[in-house]
Parts: sequence; structure tokens; C-alpha cells
Amino acid sequence: MTLLEPIFWNWLVLAAFFLFVELISPSFFAFFLSLAAAIVAAISFIYPELSLSAQGICFALFALVNTIFWWKFVKKRWQNDRRDLSTQLNHPNNELIGRHFQLQTPIENGRGQLQINDSFWTIHGEDMPAGAIIQIDRIESLDIYVSRVA
Repeated sequence: MTLLEPIFWNWLVLAAFFLFVELISPSFFAFFLSLAAAIVAAISFIYPELSLSAQGICFALFALVNTIFWWKFVKKRWQNDRRDLSTQLNHPNNELIGRHFQLQTPIENGRGQLQINDSFWTIHGEDMPAGAIIQIDRIESLDIYVSRVA
């Protein structure tokens, strides 16, 4: 029995190494390489007669599939989530989005005015009478866009 037998231990060590690399540099990329090595370890445990070259090909294929999965789905979503959060930093007015208010003055010709706390805002939306319940949909600069709730 050589150092390479049983071979699945080597794949588990490689998986642990990639997990360690992931801990040092949290890019989430090495995690998928670790996953590929762990899958090959499981395959080589189930099929010990599988040659080392076939295991290497399996690792390369799983690593490629995991990398494509990372680039197409996970990384884009992760970056979009981070970008969404960074655009909301230092914008406390975004907390108003989704809140409901009662109009004190009507919206006429698509424009009106709404008092929130101690500030008056220009609001845009369909014409509504005073007393209507509105929801804030979005804020652009100093303009608030609203829609009728009830």
C-alpha cells in the first residue's frame, strides 16, 4: 500500500486545503474547488478501482462546472446584492419607500405636496383628493413618486 492508496484520502486533504484557502481569502471561489474535490473523494470511495487519471478528469470537470455556476449565478447575484446595499448607504430617505401617508392637500395635475415630519416634499402621482391614503414608491432627488393605496 502506497501513500496514494486509498486515494480518496488525498482528495479529502485537497478539499480541506481548498477550504483553508477559502478561509484565508474569502472569495467564495475556492469553496467550489473544495466541493469538487469532496465529490471526487466520494466517487473514489464508492469506486476504488477508478484510475487516478479518471479521478483527475472528474475533478477537472466538477471544478469547471462549479466555476461556471459561480460565474453565471452566484457571483452576479452577490455583486448585485452588494451594489444594491451600497447605493442605499447614507440615504436615510430610502426608509420612506413603502410607507403610507394621508394626503393633507390634493394632488392636482400630477403634482402635490406632502409633509413628512418637519419637511415638505414635492410628490408626483395621479390626481387624488385630500384625505387619500398614498404609498411612497420611489424617491428621486427631492421628488417623491406615490401611488394610491385606498
